[in-house]
Amino acid sequence: MKKLAILSILLVTFSCGLNNQSNNDKKSEKNSTQKAKTSEQEVKEMVELWNKASSNGDFTVLENMLADKIEYYQQTVTRDYYIKDQKKFFEKNPVYGQVIKGDIDIQQISDTQYKAEFVKEVTTKKGTKDYPSYLVFKKIGNEWKLILESDTVSDANIEKKKNQKTENPNKSTYYYGDNQTLIGTFDIKKIFVEDGAENENGKTIYPYFLFLSSPIKVVPAVADDSENIVETGVTELHLVLDENLINYLKSNQAYGKKVKMTGELFHSHTLYHHSAVLMDVKNIEILN
Repeated sequence: MKKLAILSILLVTFSCGLNNQSNNDKKSEKNSTQKAKTSEQEVKEMVELWNKASSNGDFTVLENMLADKIEYYQQTVTRDYYIKDQKKFFEKNPVYGQVIKGDIDIQQISDTQYKAEFVKEVTTKKGTKDYPSYLVFKKIGNEWKLILESDTVSDANIEKKKNQKTENPNKSTYYYGDNQTLIGTFDIKKIFVEDGAENENGKTIYPYFLFLSSPIKVVPAVADDSENIVETGVTELHLVLDENLINYLKSNQAYGKKVKMTGELFHSHTLYHHSAVLMDVKNIEILN
């Protein structure tokens, strides 16, 4: 009997221990959840603070919440740059206001960083427009600091400009003369010319050309240049190439390839010039 009593006591004690451990585990899990929620709530409050300061032009509040370096619409900038840019913006846009529409979605991206996504409704003198926006805050010491700011509309515009720069690598205006560099596609062009002196029916020739992806304007470098006149909408250049450059292009099978050419631009002045503007090429770089 005595043994049974002792065994019963041990079982009860063990059971209580398990219950206590289970309760402690649940409390620990609950505390962990509460901690995550607290961080999310703190970040939401930072977003609301940022929104109010951005809408009212409260630069002191904005400066206090910034990290030393910020990814600011795909640029890495300093705190001072950010504030100066905000001040310039408000000088150009005296009529401005923004509000957050709907919920603020918070995502944890690391132990110390949270991303906030929301729709920012912006009102200016031009009207009202929605910007799906996002911010990233980082816990530095005991404070949340803004380390990234952008929106998907601005991202798309930035990407479009990058693509345009890639597609149109040339400037819009060039000058006649030396050291002009242009990027385009190298190839030959089939041209039929009338040449009564040699052939009454004319003949077909295949001169070398540089074809541009977008039109350029070519203007005289000096005001009293009577030989070189203004040409607009130039999309192709008849090329003047020496034997070494021709051999270089042929040996590298450059036909149809993107190339960068540097040389002298000049206006056509004989029947043997087959474009309004020509290039006397001095240097070639094959790009693909």
